[in-house]
Amino acid sequence: MSSWQKALAIALGLPSTILGVFFGFQALVEHKVISQGMAQGFLIAVVVMMLIKMIQVSWKKKK
Repeated sequence: MSSWQKALAIALGLPSTILGVFFGFQALVEHKVISQGMAQGFLIAVVVMMLIKMIQVSWKKKK
């Protein structure tokens, strides 16, 4: 699998990951396990980490 295909696979998985993380953390907020701000911070961190991984994979040179 080439690097652009791997980056595309991560990009296609991004929306479902965002929804899963959102609903998971929303349940934790409703049960008062974490605050709303903390949940938003984790969601932003997950999205940024996936975008960084996408860039790393797409820049990786073939050996």
